[in-house]
Amino acid sequence: MPSSRLSVFASNSDFLHKSFETSLLASGVSFFYPIVQRDMENSQLIEALRLCPLFKGFSNQEMAELLSQIHYKLVDYSPKDIYVLAGMPCRHADIVVSGQMIARMVGLSGKFVEVDHRGPGSLMAPALIFVPDSQMPVSVETEEPTRIFRMTPAELKRLIDSNERIRTNFILVLSQINYFLTQKMRVLALFSVREKWFLCSSRLPANSSRRSSRSRALVSRLPTPLAYRNSPSSAS
Repeated sequence: MPSSRLSVFASNSDFLHKSFETSLLASGVSFFYPIVQRDMENSQLIEALRLCPLFKGFSNQEMAELLSQIHYKLVDYSPKDIYVLAGMPCRHADIVVSGQMIARMVGLSGKFVEVDHRGPGSLMAPALIFVPDSQMPVSVETEEPTRIFRMTPAELKRLIDSNERIRTNFILVLSQINYFLTQKMRVLALFSVREKWFLCSSRLPANSSRRSSRSRALVSRLPTPLAYRNSPSSAS
């Protein structure tokens, strides 16, 4: 073969070899980034779920194994999206993975009061998940981009039935809600206006605003309600 043809053949071979390497590198990068992104999302998901009271006491490895057995989906919300409106049914078992949501109670006149903020690890409306014909008492919307870990009530029931720790954690969550509501009902039903005022003012932080300081000073001049005279906190 003439030398000119050999040189052309060699140059063409080098070009094809470099093109092949470039294509392999490009294809490798295109496969590599989704894998890394998926691993990062899984680690963030596991960390968020470990913040949830439902999975209290689970390690990262245990959560990874549990996730492989759960039927779930991730739902993304934009800022100011409506998650649920008051009166709508609770159809899902949702856990906040990232972002913030705010719950508001709205009156007929349009006035509203902020009830709660829900962040990563929050289990949404756990007391209503298994209630037939349940209605949400508050409206909830997102404050920032929010991701939700969503299961069906049937899937959550399967986890509760099959995992003793999840069952215990869920019972503890419901017990804490029951205790909180019982205390609130006691205050609303049995306390006088003066006792409610005294209770709220006594729980104000020491470094609160000037107006709060005036309120505490005014309350301190009032006679101590009978319900607090013999309480351990008043004795201390």
